[in-house]
Amino acid sequence: MVVCCCLLLHRMWRIIFFPVAFCIVDSECDAFYRYFFEQLRSFVLDTPELCIICDRHQSIRKMVSIVFPLDHYGCCMRHLGENIRNNFHNASVVYHFYKAAKTYDIDVFSDYFNRIRDLVPQATTHLERIGFHRWSRAFFPGNRYNIMTTNIAESVNSMFLDEREYPITALFDAISRRFAEKFHERRMKFINAPTIFVPSIEKDIAKNINLGNKLLVHQTANYKYIVTGQDEVATVDLLAKSCTCKVFDIDKIPCPHAMAALQCQYCDDYGRRIYEYSSSYYNVEVYLIAYVEEIKSVSSEETWEVPIEILERKISSPFVEPGKVGRRSSKRHKGIEESFSTKKNKCSLCKRIGHKRTTCSERNVA
Repeated sequence: MVVCCCLLLHRMWRIIFFPVAFCIVDSECDAFYRYFFEQLRSFVLDTPELCIICDRHQSIRKMVSIVFPLDHYGCCMRHLGENIRNNFHNASVVYHFYKAAKTYDIDVFSDYFNRIRDLVPQATTHLERIGFHRWSRAFFPGNRYNIMTTNIAESVNSMFLDEREYPITALFDAISRRFAEKFHERRMKFINAPTIFVPSIEKDIAKNINLGNKLLVHQTANYKYIVTGQDEVATVDLLAKSCTCKVFDIDKIPCPHAMAALQCQYCDDYGRRIYEYSSSYYNVEVYLIAYVEEIKSVSSEETWEVPIEILERKISSPFVEPGKVGRRSSKRHKGIEESFSTKKNKCSLCKRIGHKRTTCSERNVA
């Protein structure tokens, strides 16, 4: 199997993935993931700014904590949602889980989480055992931005549907060619961009400006404001680039409350100041730097200069486990959420929607 590590740049231009490393393995285990992350560590620094989002495979969790002790590790929201649906068979619980995972506000999170507790207490125990900081946007301690899933794995998988059947060397040649084309496309798309930030962020900024124009602002101290409107009150600290709604803190662009505060602080000059209060990673110039390097193809074997000690090295054939009986599966198995029917169950006992007779809370009430 091929394992891929990618940077995911969400909200920048739709969804952009940047390949970091590929590796061929027999199976997922501690030994493999230790080797993979150690190789990754050779060119990816272990800092508190690093954030690794993946599924909850036991070996991944263990090796990330060993090889990248300073980073922040988070769970894929979609994988965890599928796990909850599979274990507790309650669509309402899954709905409230996604709402709780996506919200920026801790109070709103508590509201949805308590609804899960009222429906299926065992589900809340399961989520508490994992840890809120692993899957909740509101509690995550690192810079997760808007990355809540690892759908990038399916994106890369779909790019090489035919190539997956190639021999290993041909597969990596195909990967190299495909990403060389993608890198060139990205460079050409933005090399003459008319905006400072990438288009999707410019769109979000325009939206937040319009919402901020409808809010009432009161200055309480230098660079500190109380913003009211839309049935809520928020406190903005421009120097800390923070707002009590947490959108400014997490997404790294001024929320509507911060937009209103910036307009009050800088008056006519606030349009330019917006970019100073946003993450530099959204800048078109920074985006282009990621794709500036050219991916070069491997030359023909006749031109290779191989050291004598490599040529004389004897390499034994790898052990290959006997294959399973029957035709090998060539398609990815869909997750529970992908194959789950959109039709809601209706209980034949209480007549309510969202569960079945077998899981009805009134079943044993006599």
